[in-house]
Amino acid sequence: MAETLIFQYQPGTSILHRTDIRIKLAAMITVSLLLIQVSIFRLLFLLPFLLLLHLGVRKNRSTLSLPLLILVMPTIIFAGNFLSLILTETAIVQASLTAGLRSLRFIYILWMAQLFTMSSDPMCITPAFYQVLKHIPLLPAGRISTQMGLSLTLIPIILEEMNEIRDAMASRCGWSARKPLRNLIHMGLPLLNGVLIKAEDLSDAMESRLFTEDATEPELLSTSLFLTPLLSLLLIIALLLISEHLLHPIMAAQLPFRFY
Repeated sequence: MAETLIFQYQPGTSILHRTDIRIKLAAMITVSLLLIQVSIFRLLFLLPFLLLLHLGVRKNRSTLSLPLLILVMPTIIFAGNFLSLILTETAIVQASLTAGLRSLRFIYILWMAQLFTMSSDPMCITPAFYQVLKHIPLLPAGRISTQMGLSLTLIPIILEEMNEIRDAMASRCGWSARKPLRNLIHMGLPLLNGVLIKAEDLSDAMESRLFTEDATEPELLSTSLFLTPLLSLLLIIALLLISEHLLHPIMAAQLPFRFY
């Protein structure tokens, strides 16, 4: 394919590519938790760091293809939040601001997920999950890590299948009829069929290799950067929290520091 899909691994030598996958997981989870209480200040604070990471990974990539569904989802989130707030007699400006920030929160989380999948070798995802989960007692770490790894592996397969069906429909003027429900059915059923076939092929391939969840414990590559990214992550989080702690008592009433 000439264009690169979102959520598809792209080999490279950027700092994010060389960072230990466990640090990337921790960073994604931590930032997502920080964005539960979203504010303009937090979004603006995190923006330059995400841009730097994105530009570093972007050097190794071709053009990015964003599925229409992913572009529409923030709009749906905005509309849903806006309507729910309006129904509770919230002011229009307040409802618009809250809905907009929550949509941006979704975009940030989606952005981090994209950076994670773009820079993480699928062969290392299962070992990373296993190394994290194996310390939790009574938890089937092998089974869960395998399922997580397979789920992330199937995402680009689903998107690739979607693009192929979309192109096939376009070549047959399938989008000329302005019937969204009909188009959705004609695209959804072949997509479901194609994904199930590829999932079955993957299952057969694993079975032919005598795969079991009791196999040898997966190991991570020892060449990944660990300490430097970990310290950088802790420094960024500490800087954010300290800045809020120092500025919030003075500017708590100001718009950028309000939580939504």
